[in-house]
Amino acid sequence: MDKNVPQAAARQISEVHHGSHNPIEGVPISIVVNARGRMCMLHSKPFGATPVWIKYLTNKRKVKIVFDNGVECVIDYLMDDKLHKLLLNVTKLFLIRMENGMPVEGYDTNLIKE
Repeated sequence: MDKNVPQAAARQISEVHHGSHNPIEGVPISIVVNARGRMCMLHSKPFGATPVWIKYLTNKRKVKIVFDNGVECVIDYLMDDKLHKLLLNVTKLFLIRMENGMPVEGYDTNLIKE
């Protein structure tokens, strides 16, 4: 029996579009999947803008965060096969800011495939 265990993705920013201010600069981000297949992005510092939605770039296997100020930031992590398959079936992604192991802020965003 294959057990569902949380899977994490590393984080780095590779490109920023539509503006010069990068709202996720210096913010460590991890993508985590729970046993029910729900996905979360965990981060430990506040973003410089409000995230509106998340895009999954299916052909590049990368995730892009879109902010309310029009800035789009790609997280420079190539999703492995398991995370890729899960992301293809997810429609919601929760962004959760953690401090001292406790959630302090969160955003319920739509995940759009592109």
